[in-house]
Amino acid sequence: MRKVLANQGFPSSIFSAWEAEGMCELLPIQLRAVEAGVLTGKSCVVIGPTSCGKTFVGEMVCVKQVLMNRPSLYLVPFKALAEEKHVDFTKKYARPEIGATVLISTADHREHDDDVPLVVEGGERLLMETPYPTFLLSASCPSLGSSKYAWSIQSSL
Repeated sequence: MRKVLANQGFPSSIFSAWEAEGMCELLPIQLRAVEAGVLTGKSCVVIGPTSCGKTFVGEMVCVKQVLMNRPSLYLVPFKALAEEKHVDFTKKYARPEIGATVLISTADHREHDDDVPLVVEGGERLLMETPYPTFLLSASCPSLGSSKYAWSIQSSL
């Protein structure tokens, strides 16, 4: 993985976090997404069966955005998945050597709602959300739909 992603600007601490979870090689669908330019700002729809590696494509995009001091939104269909990803991403990316701020906004987690505009303004922030808070945020901040933002949307379809 380090060899394939060497020119993508990921620091060693990111690779170490991924390798600690056993992610040492990109899966075929991940490699195809990288080759298609998903880490260089190109839009990409990743479709594949369960456990083929789709989720990690979105994670790489979000992390790359955060490293470039740009906002990133990781949208998931269920509160339970938002919780799971929030814990996972906080463990991996909120460490001092990486320094990302990982927030969650769901109906059960309103404590970060005041911080959500900070995600829109930019910075090393990664926000986990379910669709409803995202709908409310997009209504109050139309620029959220611009190409300035990285969106990773996980679907249960």
